[in-house]
Amino acid sequence: MAASCIHLVFLLCLVPATAASPRRNLRKSPADIAAAAPFPAGASRPTTFFQVARPLRPPPGSTGPCSTLLLSGSFAYTFTKPPATAAYSPPPCLAAASAVSLAVLEWHATCRGVQFDRIFGVWLGGAELLRGSTAEPLQNSVVWSVSKDITGYASLLATGNSTLAVFVKNLVNSQYTGVYYANVTLHVYFRHTPTRPPPAVAPADLIVQMSRGLPLNDGLWYKIHNATDVVSTSVTLPSNTYHASISTKRKCSSEILQQINSIGQLLKYVEYEYDIIFTC
Repeated sequence: MAASCIHLVFLLCLVPATAASPRRNLRKSPADIAAAAPFPAGASRPTTFFQVARPLRPPPGSTGPCSTLLLSGSFAYTFTKPPATAAYSPPPCLAAASAVSLAVLEWHATCRGVQFDRIFGVWLGGAELLRGSTAEPLQNSVVWSVSKDITGYASLLATGNSTLAVFVKNLVNSQYTGVYYANVTLHVYFRHTPTRPPPAVAPADLIVQMSRGLPLNDGLWYKIHNATDVVSTSVTLPSNTYHASISTKRKCSSEILQQINSIGQLLKYVEYEYDIIFTC
């Protein structure tokens, strides 16, 4: 039976409290970030796929974007290998989560050669920001971009130092030769005056991840192989929490989601889908 992979995130709304958040420049290490190699000179232009979705536009009066390259990496044979990682600190332009009117995570990738569609994920501080599957190369190569609204994670983007992790579960051998080269970029737009939106539409004050932790030689998803498998984690909620939601995303079997409903009143909604899927 194919394994099911799930990811859980707590989204919390908190009673306001006075706190100072350190802000530092984004730090990238050559040991953490692999440069994406260009296609050979004279190679045919790759097939371009595009995301069919409503355009992401900031609210009227917003400024920006403030764009930051978070990670640039290559993904060849990645089975039993750790995710690519990069140190993350809030960009200098991101002074406070309340100032964010729109935050967009952009995934831009290319692949040349023969390859299947592969599952990939992007995590920040263990919280999954993006999950999808890669585009299969046509006519020797392919290029595509995915943009996702991650405004709901504004508090996570503005909080302290963390680790960005990217995992592409790719297989490369004599038959499947395609290596994926990907850039992950954050685009942030701002309100002229930082104000907290009404509670009904305001992003969570705190994001609590419930994924597997680094280091590990795989993605950060929990894996459920059969009905007897059990995974668990301990979560501590702040005492001033007045509303909590759980967001879960899954692939493969959906029966495991029935068990999540036992959480009761704490569970306000369950979300499960791929962010984007390409296949041919």
